[in-house]
Amino acid sequence: MITDLVTSLRLNVDELCETHMDSAETAYSVDGQAIIERNTGMVPGLIAQLRESAAGGQSGGSGGSAQNARSPIAVGMWSLLNEITIAAEGESIRLRMGIYDGPERNIRAWANAAQQFPHEVEKCLAQTDKWIEQINELLNPPRRWEINHPCPNCQERFVIRQVDGEPTKTAALTVTKDEAACRACNATWPPTDYQALAEHMGIVT
Repeated sequence: MITDLVTSLRLNVDELCETHMDSAETAYSVDGQAIIERNTGMVPGLIAQLRESAAGGQSGGSGGSAQNARSPIAVGMWSLLNEITIAAEGESIRLRMGIYDGPERNIRAWANAAQQFPHEVEKCLAQTDKWIEQINELLNPPRRWEINHPCPNCQERFVIRQVDGEPTKTAALTVTKDEAACRACNATWPPTDYQALAEHMGIVT
């Protein structure tokens, strides 16, 4: 069991700190038919990707980078990067590994030291799992579509929501890759129901 945990931890550290192989899907339409293309290639570690995205992908000083740094998602990226940096330094100090320059080196030091203790491996694995999830959510926020049709459950078509402090009329139904939901009645549907929902609303036949 501990061997499996150590392997998972090493994979997490590679994903966070090292250039690694990754796959991404690109969706597009050809003659009205949805096409999903899967591409695989080498990408930087997630922390490096987070750092680059927070800076706007530019090497300091440009107007575009400064503007990006003020955006809410960039603030979230800098906040998470700072949180990871401080936490990784703390764990490295706790295990008497010293402090290294950059979160990647401190995470690697923590993971290497953790392998001497089963309970420490579990802690390090859980934390790196969390960081991977948090970074992916910021780098790849879920796409949400609004559907301009009445909800099959409550028949509401629109709701009034506060957007930038102003009451705004928006669609009741929203769809992501994970679920469809109604903002009016809070009903939800899994992706397996999407075809039936579309037929019910007359979107497809």
